[in-house]
Amino acid sequence: MCGIVGYIGDKSAVSVLMVGLTKLEYRGYDSAGVAVIHDGQVQVRKRVGKLQVLAESLKEEPIDGHIGIGHCLAPGTLIQLADGQVLPIEQVEGNVAVLSLDPATLRFVSRPATVFHHRAPEQLLEIRTSATGLTCTPEHRMLIVDITRGDLRECRARDIRPGHLLLFARRIPAPHAPRPLTFASVRPRRYWSLSEKAAATLRSAAASV
Repeated sequence: MCGIVGYIGDKSAVSVLMVGLTKLEYRGYDSAGVAVIHDGQVQVRKRVGKLQVLAESLKEEPIDGHIGIGHCLAPGTLIQLADGQVLPIEQVEGNVAVLSLDPATLRFVSRPATVFHHRAPEQLLEIRTSATGLTCTPEHRMLIVDITRGDLRECRARDIRPGHLLLFARRIPAPHAPRPLTFASVRPRRYWSLSEKAAATLRSAAASV
């Protein structure tokens, strides 16, 4: 998912924007850029990679101004091919075999897929959980856990509602990969903290269980 920060004031816009983008790094990105207005002209600087790459570019060729906007761009969707490769969706070409989850067995199997292109959607949806999130089109399909029936069902992103349980894979066994793919746990960022007294009460309660 991406992050945007803007600034209007008396300070150097670039320095404020870079601090703001640093605060947004936890959201995930694969490129970043800034646009600053100076003497009625918009100066743009964008780079692929981490913020450090953008910072070095701005250090070598500074841009000045007091009005600007910064943007961290979300990485493209990663596709797990059946041969063990993981490629950004824009690098996948032609007819390929991908790993697909079989809802009946809950196992990943090799399935043929065809790459095609369509017009960009008018809107994207941002879906967030306590630990992660994704940005996708309203037609993006995913699996949710149906508590009432005790099974899985397919659901389009536009139909996701607060309280739905989304299915996320933590480990994918790629048949021809040297080792199974794993996904690191992401700790949710909290904007509050317990007082020492409250923390002690919770520790005491947990110890007595």
